[in-house]
Amino acid sequence: MLYIKAPTIITNLPTGYIVQWSLEKTAENLDNYVFTILTSTDPSTGFSADGSVKNQLYYLHNVRNYDLSRIYYYQIQVQNTSTGETVTTPTFYLEAAPSGVALSMIDKERRFLSTIIAHPGFYLIRKKTGRTCPRCFDQLKRRDGDPLCPVCYGTGYLGGYYTPVKIYFQFVEPSRISQPGMTVFGQLEANQIIAWMSNFPIATANDALVDDITGIAYLVSAVRGTTFGGALIRQILTLQQIEPPAGIYNFPLPIISTSTAVATATSTLPPRGL
Repeated sequence: MLYIKAPTIITNLPTGYIVQWSLEKTAENLDNYVFTILTSTDPSTGFSADGSVKNQLYYLHNVRNYDLSRIYYYQIQVQNTSTGETVTTPTFYLEAAPSGVALSMIDKERRFLSTIIAHPGFYLIRKKTGRTCPRCFDQLKRRDGDPLCPVCYGTGYLGGYYTPVKIYFQFVEPSRISQPGMTVFGQLEANQIIAWMSNFPIATANDALVDDITGIAYLVSAVRGTTFGGALIRQILTLQQIEPPAGIYNFPLPIISTSTAVATATSTLPPRGL
């Protein structure tokens, strides 16, 4: 069975909240699982299904008549579609709601990136657990063996990445970091590739980012968050360019409406390449 860990709630103006989570270590086939988000305004009763997702670790909870004073409580039900077995997480909620100032900063960051910068990309959350790759995973050494693998795309796990998330981001211009020193993005070293994005999805090292303009893929090697009053406002990524013909260049990227940065793929583009 599959078990959830570290569920997190992110404020997603102007519509509501995003619930994001990770998974405990498992050898299960992740394709066999569906995640259903249960919501209530009471911590102990009244939970009902708001919606379900598959092959992704986040859920957009659209809230009608968005009200900052209302507390929403969540549970995540995990179902194995092959066996019918289910397990449900304990109740969790956003314990420290962002202040009005923090919400304004989050909203301005999102609007600036999506309308002024408007540099599109795909954020790929790497699979770190699940069924290992039947083609290239070295069971003896417990590591992936082929960076060009068309099955795991070099990650060691079947499928490689979860459903890509459409994002808008911005590179820090190289001229600004030609010399090491302190910047508004923190201490930067010369020749680093630095980009920044909004507070969603929550980024972690070894994920990937694909520039939808150039098709170039990058490994996320480090992440720093900018916060205000405990609320995550923006994320600063240290990137390493992935050289073709690495497996990630064969990963199918979805066609997603540019009107939203949170959507599910309905069709795929041909593999990106240079």
